[in-house]
Amino acid sequence: DVFSSTTPSQLLVWKPVHGHKVDSRPPSVDPSLLLEIDGDIGYPPPRHHSHRLGNSQEPASQAEQQKLFSVLAVKCIVQLELIQSIDNIVFYPATSKREDAETLARAQNNNVHKSPGELSGKGDRGMYTSLSLHHLYTLLDCLLQAHRFAKNFNSNGEQRNLLWKSGFIGNAKPNLLKQETQSLSCCLRIMFRLYFDKTRADCWKE
Repeated sequence: DVFSSTTPSQLLVWKPVHGHKVDSRPPSVDPSLLLEIDGDIGYPPPRHHSHRLGNSQEPASQAEQQKLFSVLAVKCIVQLELIQSIDNIVFYPATSKREDAETLARAQNNNVHKSPGELSGKGDRGMYTSLSLHHLYTLLDCLLQAHRFAKNFNSNGEQRNLLWKSGFIGNAKPNLLKQETQSLSCCLRIMFRLYFDKTRADCWKE
C-alpha cells in the first residue's frame, strides 16, 4: 500500500538523541532558506537538509538525525502528491475547482438540490465514471488514513514544537495542513458525487 509506506509515522513519536541539546530555534539553518519555508511540509522541498548533511564536522548521531528528517520530509511531500494525484485522476483539476465554486454558490443560495456539475452542464473529464465502487471506496480509505494522520500531527503542538526546535524544517513549527485539508476535501467530493449519482444508488445506504 503506497499510502501506508509513505506515512511518516515517526513524526508522532520522534524524540531527540540522548545527550543532544535542543536549541530554541533550528540550528545550522541557512537564514536565506528560512525566508522560503513557512512550516508547511510539502512545498518547497527541504533543501536545507542536504546542506546540513554536507558538514563533515557534524557528530554521527546528528547526521543520522538529519538523514531521518530528510526521509520524513520526503514522505510528507509524497503523501501530498498522492492526495493531489487522486483528486486530479478521479475528477480532473478543472472539474474539482469548478465543483468547489458551484458548491459554494449552492450553499450561498440555499440551492442544495442540484447535483455537482449540473450548474455548469459540462461533462466529466476525470476517471470517476470508469472507477468501480470498490476502487472508489479504496481511495476513500486511503484519503481518510492520510487525513487522520495529518490531523493527529497538527493537533500535537508539543511534538511539532520539539521537531521544530530540533531543526526539522523551516522557521515555524512544522505542519501538515495541506495534507489534512486536501485529503478531506477530496473525500467529501467523492462522497457527494456518489450521493448524487443515480447510477450508483445501490451504495447510498452504505
